[in-house]
Amino acid sequence: MNEGAVFDIAPTASISESLRPIGVALQMLLKSGPQRITIETIKPHRSLSANALYWTWLNTLAAHFSKGDNKFDKDDMHDLMRHRFLGYEDKTVGKTVIAQQLKSTADLDSGGMFHYMQQIDEWASVHGCLLPRPEDNEYAQWAKAA
Repeated sequence: MNEGAVFDIAPTASISESLRPIGVALQMLLKSGPQRITIETIKPHRSLSANALYWTWLNTLAAHFSKGDNKFDKDDMHDLMRHRFLGYEDKTVGKTVIAQQLKSTADLDSGGMFHYMQQIDEWASVHGCLLPRPEDNEYAQWAKAA
């Protein structure tokens, strides 16, 4: 364990039961030098409804921007939106580093996904493309809460 450790703790877990494996891991980690402990709230990933709406938006964008010989599909728009709003990161596969790969939406928690979709929504409207917003979708709930 020389790269760190992650422990997810349920609100119903007892403190003593939760601390035992953390203490063991910390003892092992301290052998390689000083360590930093960070406690953060687990944020839920986006819902299936938000994911479905996102892909509906990508299809809508592809149809809107496909003109003449310029044909786009949802995967093209997915890459374009990630390029525009999420950016790039180096990806490590084993010992190989693949530089400058598009960041994945799979890593976004619900708040990050809402922010990303807000950016897409604004960008689309500036370019004359109005995106569907079903009221029973998590995106609509996020927007109301914001």
